[in-house]
Amino acid sequence: MNLTFEGITFSKFIDEKTWQFNEVKLIQEVKNKSQAFYLKDEDLEKRLITEKK
Repeated sequence: MNLTFEGITFSKFIDEKTWQFNEVKLIQEVKNKSQAFYLKDEDLEKRLITEKK
């Protein structure tokens, strides 16, 4: 997939009070930093859920 996590802004997808992260916002931030706009959010979300198990 060639995604990069370098330089991502964590405050864009992590709630500072609860430390919970928003998966949709995480995907958008990683896609933006990776310039991987061709990837489908749904596919990345499925993969993220699979990796969490």
